[in-house]
Amino acid sequence: MSLIITIGRQNGSGGREIGKRLATDLDIAFYDNNLLALTAQRTNFDLQYMEKREERAPGLWASFALGVPMGGISAPTVLPDNLFQEQAETIKSVAAEGGCVIVGRASNYVLRDIPTLDIFVYAPIKDRVERKLSLLPPEEKCSFEEMKKKLIAADKARAKFYSYYTGMNWGPGEAFDLNINTGKIGVEGAVEVIKAYVAGWKGGE
Repeated sequence: MSLIITIGRQNGSGGREIGKRLATDLDIAFYDNNLLALTAQRTNFDLQYMEKREERAPGLWASFALGVPMGGISAPTVLPDNLFQEQAETIKSVAAEGGCVIVGRASNYVLRDIPTLDIFVYAPIKDRVERKLSLLPPEEKCSFEEMKKKLIAADKARAKFYSYYTGMNWGPGEAFDLNINTGKIGVEGAVEVIKAYVAGWKGGE
């Protein structure tokens, strides 16, 4: 049975880095932003458009998209629900190919009909802000408060997206097998915890 790991994460919690390290250590594929490129290749959707609407629920902006061509395809085929559905098909496709780590995009919900190990990564806002600030290049530096506002806004968008498409609350809870606070154990500690869990995991049996 293939090992499929999904990772939901608060912005700045280290979820993406954890996913990359897990994929390397476990010798399985890693999917994050490359899911967008794969979906664009399969559907001919405009990649830049998809990136702007990434993990966002529909809003008033959608009504203004009517009649506007995107990547050579009429607007109705690139409205949010279509984007989610097509990306979900991409997620199902890569999962069917074998073991992998998939970050975000409500992947735990998309793959709910097959055995997956579902993880949510979170941390106190202070830790997340400091982590994000430490990773910024000099030309993009900003204040603590500015970064805090960005992270809070990003998490609100993710929560709305997740709730809209799954009908469930976004964040640590029963929807996930493991809820990990990287503010307490860090990225490396989280990776080791997950690997230990994988060693004893029975694929949902």
